[in-house]
Amino acid sequence: MNECLKKDERLLSHREFIRCLRYGRRMSTPSFALIYYRNDVGRRRVGVSVSKKVIKKAVYRNRAKRIMRELFRRNKDLFPMGHDFIFVAKRDFLRFKWGEHLSFLRRLF
Repeated sequence: MNECLKKDERLLSHREFIRCLRYGRRMSTPSFALIYYRNDVGRRRVGVSVSKKVIKKAVYRNRAKRIMRELFRRNKDLFPMGHDFIFVAKRDFLRFKWGEHLSFLRRLF
């Protein structure tokens, strides 16, 4: 069984990504911020943002992105349909364990 994110579950367009960042609502946890915005597609989609300013080394940035995508993939039922979501990593993102990220996410919803 292929468990990767499907193309229609990802924010691919730069325009949609920016629209979500600019007009979306922000929820925050100690390890990441979650920005959401209603879309007109009717599906839930995810985007991930980790800046060099927050996490310097590419290896660690890529790990943070993998963790955030996995949080979405394994917990799709928490996210309401018809919205775009962007995970934005905070400086201490990699200091938290998987279970802590999961509990932060569950508290948001």
